[in-house]
Amino acid sequence: QALAALKDAVALHTLTLSLEGNNVGARGAQALAGLQHATALHTLTLGLASNNLGDSGAQALAGLQHATALHTLALSLQRNNVGASGAQALAGLKDAAALHTLTLDLGHNNVGDSGAQALAGLQHAAALHTLTLDLGSNNMGA
Repeated sequence: QALAALKDAVALHTLTLSLEGNNVGARGAQALAGLQHATALHTLTLGLASNNLGDSGAQALAGLQHATALHTLALSLQRNNVGASGAQALAGLKDAAALHTLTLDLGHNNVGDSGAQALAGLQHAAALHTLTLDLGSNNMGA
């Protein structure tokens, strides 16, 4: 896929990509997760609302935790049918060694209580200084 080629841009430091409503799907998310191999990339913003990513797409994007230089990450994943297992995978971003700023917008998905609990674990990320989570309309209890 064309999106997968972005990982080969060796001098790319900052990338903002808006793909809302384009039916990217889980396969497209897997291609975007290849950005973990862009060795100079330190700031990444992905607008992926309304793209049928599902849990598989969220799990693929969680692979960005292996991006060695990435210190700022914003994922806009509203309305993507992300459930608890996708949220649990995204909670793995806490293991990203360099990540100090994380914004996750998961509004209007189906994260539920167990997914929210997993995401709460992001507070224990060693390098993370700034965390913004949007979990509105996700079938959670109080």
